[in-house]
Amino acid sequence: MKKKFHLVVTACLFSLLSLAQIKKGTVVGHFNVGDLRSISLENNSSGKNNNLSFNPGVGYFIKNNWEIGVGINYNSFRYSANYGNYSQRSNTIGIKAYSNYYFGKRKLKPYFSFQTGWYRGQGNYTTNGVKTDFNNTNFYTGIGGGLNWHISPKVALFTEANYIKNNPFGRDGHDGLNLTIGVRLFFGNKKKN
Repeated sequence: MKKKFHLVVTACLFSLLSLAQIKKGTVVGHFNVGDLRSISLENNSSGKNNNLSFNPGVGYFIKNNWEIGVGINYNSFRYSANYGNYSQRSNTIGIKAYSNYYFGKRKLKPYFSFQTGWYRGQGNYTTNGVKTDFNNTNFYTGIGGGLNWHISPKVALFTEANYIKNNPFGRDGHDGLNLTIGVRLFFGNKKKN
C-alpha cells in the first residue's frame, strides 16, 4: 500500500513539473480579484473594511514566455472606523497596460510583471459628521511578480503581488502593495513541450 502511495505521489509530481513553454502568438484572457489584504466583510475592533477589486483583461505573447496586454480595473471601497468617527466610500474605474515575463519551462511558472494605467475615482469621506466629496484622476505604475500554475494546457491559476505607485485599489490612492488571485485562459498556439 505504501509503495502504491509513493508511486501515485511521484507520478503527480512529474506531471506537475512537466515541461511547458508558452509560445509566441498565444492569446490569453484573464480575470483576477484583489486586493486580498483588504477583503474583510466583518466588523472588528477597529472598524469595517469592504474593499473588492475586479480586473479582467486580454494579453498576447509577442515572444515565447513574454506577454503584453490591456485590462480594466474596478474597485469598490467601503471603510468605517469605530474610532474617530471616520468613514469613506468610493468607486474607482480604470484602464491598464501590462507586461509579464514568465520564467522556466514547468507548470509552476514564476513571472515578473510591470503595469501602468489611468484611473478615475469618486466618492466621499465623513469625519465627525462632516461629509466631503472627492473626484480624482491619476496615472499609476506598478512592478511585481507572481506565480502561474498551469492546471491544464489551456487554464492556469495565478497569484500576483505588485507594489503600486498612486495605488487606485485601496484607501485614498496611497502607494502600496496589491495582492490578487485569478485565472488565465489560453487560446491559439499550444504550449511547446
